Amino acid sequence: EMVKAQQKNASEGSLEKIEANNKRISELNASILQYNDGMKTVNEKFTENDTAQRAKHKEITEVDMVIRTINEKINLFNQSKCPTCGTAFEGDYFNDIKKKLQDLYNAKQEERTKLNGELTELSAMGQKIRTASQTINDAITKIRMEVNNLTAENRMLDEKMKSSAECQAVQNIIDGLNKQIDEIRDKKKKKEDKIA
Repeated sequence: EMVKAQQKNASEGSLEKIEANNKRISELNASILQYNDGMKTVNEKFTENDTAQRAKHKEITEVDMVIRTINEKINLFNQSKCPTCGTAFEGDYFNDIKKKLQDLYNAKQEERTKLNGELTELSAMGQKIRTASQTINDAITKIRMEVNNLTAENRMLDEKMKSSAECQAVQNIIDGLNKQIDEIRDKKKKKEDKIA
């Protein structure tokens, strides 16, 4: 039973396997450090992108307010007369004001379209950054799982080596006792031979 237990627990090359695992763990930990540096860069880019998106939203809101104001003025001049004083909106002066308002309205609409395009680009970049972040997180998780598996394997190998050493110690005691029994038997036989 002791030999069976020892064979079960003893594993040739356990120390070499533990050393190989420790080397691999060191390599993986170095990879984690590199990924952490990459994650720091990604987080900085994410913050920059988020700040740029917020600024773009603010610009769009400001342009929208200007467009609403211009549109209200255009609608006012599209009436035939002033609702407050009753002045008719006719003549070159009012036509010039209407044209300037319409030109300004068109320019602000173009600006809004341009800002929307820029915001779309920033949003797409933000999605790429989030994807990169997720990829890095997945890689780090995978590496940590491998490190945990290797560490667990090292503990198991270490326990087996300890068990094997314990079995060997017990076997040495058994061998010593068997030797003593053989010596006692030899002494007994010699005494019996003397008596007979």
